[in-house]
Amino acid sequence: MKITYLFLASMLLLSCSKRTTIEQVDYDLKSIFENKVEVQNLAISKISPFSDNGQELDSVYFDCNVLLIDDLFSDDFKFNKGMNISYQNNVFIYDKSNRLIGFKFKVVGLDQK
Repeated sequence: MKITYLFLASMLLLSCSKRTTIEQVDYDLKSIFENKVEVQNLAISKISPFSDNGQELDSVYFDCNVLLIDDLFSDDFKFNKGMNISYQNNVFIYDKSNRLIGFKFKVVGLDQK
């Protein structure tokens, strides 16, 4: 009986942790794109803790699509409203306060509607 409760409690903690991470990644993606995107099909494939110069960090690997809901321009890129971008094998690096401190994107497809 105790084993069942421990198992259920640990599963609840893991699911809450993953949900929080999904929400955090969604929030950070929208922030990077100046809240001009709708994040779709966000799936976290793995979370790997590591240490860098004594600082404890987490690498969050994920795939997603983003749909531009408004035009987004900078000196480096131009995305038009309606464009759908597919990303795979992305990495966000978080410190222990869940603050995004680094990222890497891999675009696998662009679709202009």
